[in-house]
Amino acid sequence: MLPPQTKSLHWPLSDPAQATGTLEEQLQEFRKVRDEIKKLVTSLNNYVH
Repeated sequence: MLPPQTKSLHWPLSDPAQATGTLEEQLQEFRKVRDEIKKLVTSLNNYVH
């Protein structure tokens, strides 16, 4: 359970497990989502201050 004052964020990320194509294209999709997650987590600093 989370306290009521907890802020929830939704990040509409694509599911890289659904990627099709060659192995390299699939890996590229996983990397793209990974990089997007990193960017979003880094930006959380804006919500803290």
